Amino acid sequence: MSQSFNDRGITSKVLTGLSDPQERQSEIINLQDPNHPLEVIFTVDIFNEGVDIPRVNLLLFLRPTDSSTIFIQQLGRGLRKSEGKEYVTVLDFIGNHQNSYMVPLALSGESGRRDFDKDTLKRAVSHEFADLPAGCYVELDEITKEKILTKLDSIRLDNTEYLKQLYAQFKKELGSSPEILDFFTAENAPNPNFFFSKFGSLYNTKIKCHDQEGNPVELQNNPYLQQVAERLEAMCPIKWPYEFILLLAAVEQQQTSINVLDIEQQLIRYFNQAIDSHQHKPLILSAMASLALPHRNMSWAFGTLGNEVFHLDQNFITLVNSGEFAKSYISDRVNYGLKQFRRHFKPAAFLGNGEHFIIYQNYTRNDIQFLSEDTAMRGSWREGVKRVGQDYFLFINLNKDQAVDAHLHYKDYFMDPRTFHWQSQNQTSHSSNVGQHYVHHKQQGYHIHLFVRKQVKQYNITLPFMYLGQVDYVSSSGDKPMSVIWKLHNAVPLDIFEDLTE
Repeated sequence: MSQSFNDRGITSKVLTGLSDPQERQSEIINLQDPNHPLEVIFTVDIFNEGVDIPRVNLLLFLRPTDSSTIFIQQLGRGLRKSEGKEYVTVLDFIGNHQNSYMVPLALSGESGRRDFDKDTLKRAVSHEFADLPAGCYVELDEITKEKILTKLDSIRLDNTEYLKQLYAQFKKELGSSPEILDFFTAENAPNPNFFFSKFGSLYNTKIKCHDQEGNPVELQNNPYLQQVAERLEAMCPIKWPYEFILLLAAVEQQQTSINVLDIEQQLIRYFNQAIDSHQHKPLILSAMASLALPHRNMSWAFGTLGNEVFHLDQNFITLVNSGEFAKSYISDRVNYGLKQFRRHFKPAAFLGNGEHFIIYQNYTRNDIQFLSEDTAMRGSWREGVKRVGQDYFLFINLNKDQAVDAHLHYKDYFMDPRTFHWQSQNQTSHSSNVGQHYVHHKQQGYHIHLFVRKQVKQYNITLPFMYLGQVDYVSSSGDKPMSVIWKLHNAVPLDIFEDLTE
């Protein structure tokens, strides 16, 4: 390329990692000197970061883009302000169509989310990133746009080869084998739950991704520790902190018998948040009971529950006390879960205000069943409407599953970001008790909660519901089913609204 430019009268130089530092600095000075003939520097694997050339106003990307992080770093070389510089032009000659989605991933602000929503990204590409800040403009030629959209359609985030590439890229960016807390602290960490759901655990992920050396010998020789870690990882992301706070007390404070008051005090210390014991005690006891049960095909439990006291299993106590490695390996997973909970689920609202459901967060039916304190067997909730005490929970699939019978395709849709049209179950009429509860819910003290998801499954994985908050009755018509218009307490943010409706 440098020779081609020189042949056409555009003076250029080539710098690589083998170039002398003094030569690099000299050419940088020449490039910024308006009286020097040098106009272009071609670089190979240098200048991605840590170099400041403010007067650069044109970037040519001539290499495959394997990482959205590297793309952003390279983009930053042209974004320095300089007197007389009005803008920077970036020309990206995409040569790696296998990873062509990396550029829109970066431009859409999704580079920190390797579990990106394909529909959101496709919309950004189709609209040529219309949501970029003022002064930024992206133009994609039609062939490039078509190739990127085609590539996005073909990507499966549960694909083994894709996950292996994702893991290898993250390991490369870290400079070491990823540990569980790296998925919390690293700016561009992928969502580890894709690995856990596909491979079972981080331990198995490293084996599948040819990073066996990333599993220490102490872990390889301890199947019980592997299973404990797998169970903790499977519980993430946690929507409530009780089980992990109990295990934190067991691991870091070496408590072997833990009661409700112990957990309440640990919650207050960890989150620096006063709590209402009356509100949380039933949930704490339910959490204790779940820890007293085996997980999936594992034959052991963390302990037993009796007289509102949780007694740690002796095997688990022995494991924690067996050495610093085992204790640290367990502690890291417990702290990862609690840190994620603190980041996403508003402990002040959950613990202090008693808000069991945090708006715009995702919940499975089992999560909602637990948090509503319903005592039915876990997994028994399948209906589109469920009542627990004074609370009604509405479960909406916006894109109906074609495998479901047509008579179950209810007309549920947004009228605007604050108004939702919903059809009741087929047997519900205005004269029925349930219908009267809907119409007069405020007067009768009922709370209506709206949970939605775009579709039932993605990659054969059942999707959770997003909580959109409580709704109030506006009007209704028809019977069996009733058509009801609800007004949301909180208007759905535009980005979420567009994602759910397009």
